[in-house]
Amino acid sequence: CQHRDNAIRLLESQTYFLGIEASPVVAGERRVYEGQLPFEHRDRIVLFTDGLIETKNAAGEMYGMPRLETFIKSHAGGHPTQFNADLIAAIDAFRSGPVADDMFLVTIDIK
Repeated sequence: CQHRDNAIRLLESQTYFLGIEASPVVAGERRVYEGQLPFEHRDRIVLFTDGLIETKNAAGEMYGMPRLETFIKSHAGGHPTQFNADLIAAIDAFRSGPVADDMFLVTIDIK
């Protein structure tokens, strides 16, 4: 989330989690997926696994990116620790039944 305009910029997921040596091998060469975004003071980086947005409610509806984006924008000013706790609480309140997939969440604020 970029602080100056409260906009969300996405780097699309292409492969395994950031930093894991598991890039696909194509024709004997490892493919590395890259993307670039400029960061400024007070921007926020949110990294998460798909289990977070694929959490389902009683109607079988996923939490999804639109809900996540709304949450990120409405909680952009909070401390990362509180942001993470509030997001997990929101997902727990949305979810019906036990956790069905892993959920990993890292929030980084640019100082």
